[in-house]
Amino acid sequence: MKDLRMGVLLHFFQPYWQFPHVLQKIVEQCYRPIFHFVRNSGCGFAFTANINYSLLELLKKHGYDDVLDDIKYCVENDLIELVGTAAYHPIIPLIPIKSAGMQITEDFCKKKMMGLEANSKGFFFPEMAFSKRSLHLLNKLGFNWTVIEDVAVFPDKIPFDHIFSYHGYSVFLRSSHWSKYVWDNHINFWEFSEKIENEFFGWTGGKPSYLVIAMDAETFGHHVPGLSESFLFPLIQNWGGGKVVSRFEELLKLFPHRENSEIRDCSWSTSYDDLYRNDPFPLWKSKYNGHQLILWDLMYMALKYWDRQDAIHPCLKMVNSCHWWWISRGFWNPHFMLIGAKKAIAVIEKYGTADEKKKARWHFEVLEELCH
Repeated sequence: MKDLRMGVLLHFFQPYWQFPHVLQKIVEQCYRPIFHFVRNSGCGFAFTANINYSLLELLKKHGYDDVLDDIKYCVENDLIELVGTAAYHPIIPLIPIKSAGMQITEDFCKKKMMGLEANSKGFFFPEMAFSKRSLHLLNKLGFNWTVIEDVAVFPDKIPFDHIFSYHGYSVFLRSSHWSKYVWDNHINFWEFSEKIENEFFGWTGGKPSYLVIAMDAETFGHHVPGLSESFLFPLIQNWGGGKVVSRFEELLKLFPHRENSEIRDCSWSTSYDDLYRNDPFPLWKSKYNGHQLILWDLMYMALKYWDRQDAIHPCLKMVNSCHWWWISRGFWNPHFMLIGAKKAIAVIEKYGTADEKKKARWHFEVLEELCH
């Protein structure tokens, strides 16, 4: 494995409204064992992490101080590489640029108040929902790299020995193929290692190369019981500490960069068919999903008033990506969508014009009917 480096990105997130009994299960099955292991294993660097402020807020509110202490220890001692993100997990390309800046600043400031600061200049787009137009804002805020889905380029253009950049901003591509072995097929570390030996080097020709896998952290222990013990912990023990698993900021130094202006807007749930249909964010704003579009109309009306003092926090929370996800293809629980819709209409009822209020009430009635 001496010629292979691997970036491993785990995404830790829960929506601000997560039910306490569900959060308790996830903490016990996933968060607590993972961070406890990383802190005490003695293996050194373990993985790169995105941890949205909305999750940290929940952990603090419900008394999981031991987990917060372990997270802080792991970041402060460079056992994990922490990236920046948006506080309440919005789809960055779909919200106004001022709202995006507010989300990112809120995440940074609230984490700093908790004694937690990113130890990298990486940025995680919630749902890996990436757009090139967002990069100017990220550069302005001090970020210089991200990880997005490899559907952003054609399959024959996916790099292994260089890193793409777009106007100087570095873009890593998550391998959907290799990530799926873990989050979908649930193979163990030893099977994964054997597949790397048998398949990956046939693609790279044995040249120095890198690979990126990324997935929800909740895959380990919560969604798939036992996967921490069969995959994640052996991965850290055998490939951690810089032996194979590396910081993305180290990969930036090891591999050359090539400008690519053809990177496409996408998410980690976008297929090539979606891009062909010009539908880059299908689970959050599909042009084929009228209810999602109605919800966005409602949100955009409310977001006009984001700078009113008592509208700031509703405007931060209402654009949580889960509100659209629950009325997307393959998923259906509009009651969760209505949580965000209620916040939006409350803002409009307080600050909107008469025409806005009338339109918003009609939108809300249409969305509310989905719950019956």
